[in-house]
Amino acid sequence: MKTILKFLILSLVLACITISCSGAHGKNTSTGYDLTQNTAVSPQNESEKIILSKIAATPAGVLTQAGSASFMVTSNYFAASGRACKSIEITDTANAPASSRTVCEFEGQWGFAPEVLPTTNIQ
Repeated sequence: MKTILKFLILSLVLACITISCSGAHGKNTSTGYDLTQNTAVSPQNESEKIILSKIAATPAGVLTQAGSASFMVTSNYFAASGRACKSIEITDTANAPASSRTVCEFEGQWGFAPEVLPTTNIQ
């Protein structure tokens, strides 16, 4: 009887692990984007559209105006995916503090990379 009970408990634990691990791998639940897809995050406003149109020619360390925002490329690098990427700091004069974003080349077009970690306001 104890052997059957141990077997049932073990089976239940393995079933729970299997179910929890079979979720959407790579999906960031805070943003809703699937991090494993080869797609960029769409720009959310006119300033982000302008940033994407200027990003290819913008060198690191140069403050560049983009509509109601300004941005600065803080680093250029190649991501593990093989994409050319740039880390940028965006300051929107109409809104809150600066934000850090990543832009990468997706099939020849620059776009915002999905956020890996949820956005938080660090105090």
